[in-house]
Amino acid sequence: MRFLLTRFSPWLVGVAALLASQWTWTHPTDYPWVLMAVLGAYVAASVVLGWKKLGPKDLAAKMLMPGFAFASLVLASLMAERIEERLLLTILMTVVPLYSLELLYLLAHQPSRYPVNGLSRLNLALVPLSAYCIAVGLVGMQIFIRWPDWATVLCFTALGAAVARITEHPTVGRAASIRWIIFGAVLGLHVGFLAVVLPVGLEVTGSLAALAFAWPLRARRYSYEPKPPRRLAMIESAGATVFFIAILLVSRWA
Repeated sequence: MRFLLTRFSPWLVGVAALLASQWTWTHPTDYPWVLMAVLGAYVAASVVLGWKKLGPKDLAAKMLMPGFAFASLVLASLMAERIEERLLLTILMTVVPLYSLELLYLLAHQPSRYPVNGLSRLNLALVPLSAYCIAVGLVGMQIFIRWPDWATVLCFTALGAAVARITEHPTVGRAASIRWIIFGAVLGLHVGFLAVVLPVGLEVTGSLAALAFAWPLRARRYSYEPKPPRRLAMIESAGATVFFIAILLVSRWA
């Protein structure tokens, strides 16, 4: 029985997230408590699956980002009005905890089936998603409930420092880690100011925040062995530049 509970805990949390998101759409007065209960279940499942196998520090490094991403999706759901937006958020709120916990199970209990650096790659991929959702949620609250500007800037500063720490390379030294945390905080500070002052829509603000966080943290990967091919770096740089210019050129400005 204990084995079955351990093995299927990722799926149980995923189903709970699916049901909780559907419940929230139909019972908005229960927001955000039902979804926060799912976040609590995610934390409990992470501890059950990985505490003895990985230790608290390694477990936190691998599982904080998916939990953070789930919380950012919960925040972004405040701004979801169309059925398509709610459907996408429901899918993401189901898949993020399910997939991350499934990877943790494989790492802790079936390491031969665990994809190399699976959780590290997932954590990096979740950075732009989290930045987008937090930007949409915070700027939306500025518009609708007069959320203070300084709080948005402070949240982005904390976000930058946190994701720089969570997604750092396992072999990074203490001095380099501190430098990147400071860099992440400064980056978040700038993104927060842009989110407050730019006269653009929520989707544009979220896209700019996602790109601003994703590219520097991805570029950091080129400092460690094995380094990705130079051609890939050029392609990624060109893609990020084109995406940034396209956002500015096609977006509707107030």
